[in-house]
Amino acid sequence: MTRWIAAALTLVMAAGAGLAEEAAPAPKPVNRTPAQIAAPGPVGRLALAQGLFAASLSQRDPVGMIAAARIALAVPMRDKERKAEAIAPSEPAAAKSGTPAQPFDAAAMLRAARALAAGDEAVLAQADAAEAEGAGQVVGGPARTRARIAPGAEDRWTMAFYSGELAEVAILSGGDASLELTVTDGDGNVICMLPGDGPASLCGWVPDWNATFTVAVRNPGPATVSYWLVTD
Repeated sequence: MTRWIAAALTLVMAAGAGLAEEAAPAPKPVNRTPAQIAAPGPVGRLALAQGLFAASLSQRDPVGMIAAARIALAVPMRDKERKAEAIAPSEPAAAKSGTPAQPFDAAAMLRAARALAAGDEAVLAQADAAEAEGAGQVVGGPARTRARIAPGAEDRWTMAFYSGELAEVAILSGGDASLELTVTDGDGNVICMLPGDGPASLCGWVPDWNATFTVAVRNPGPATVSYWLVTD
């Protein structure tokens, strides 16, 4: 569980470009501020919740699952329709049969925790309290787009972020699938390149100027994966 919490709280940012040789042209600046972000924003907290829930579920820990649900309940999402550019694999692979598992929202987290804690009144009371606390949350917050990606395929999303404001992109996947996440600026400079290590991948940075960025999601696994693209 500790590994997941640390991974979810880590906001990945690149260092400044190295010195170029005198004869080489000056590299184009990377559109981000290379300063450490002290705390995750709302998208980062949702990624933390997804990672904590997965770790707690694997350890059959309903209390940890309820803690994850509390984090998710505090960050309500709104659904947003967005269209990705789908890049088919050069050598399409036959996907495993079956319906892809969906990422867990707060309600699903609490249902799973209650099922695991059946008969434990103290834990069930914690789940009821968490649900009651989240009932008054205002709808809004980060935007969630639901998507599905085939084995070996890549989805590319283009989106705008604003100068001086924390930008966050998270990929939350269903089941035990891991998806690769890469974010680049308009000149192709890499902001984040994450290999995929579990159900949540998070990239956070601060743009130096208003611009569009490309978010690439790749499925290296053998099965079709359902995932949520979440942005602030």
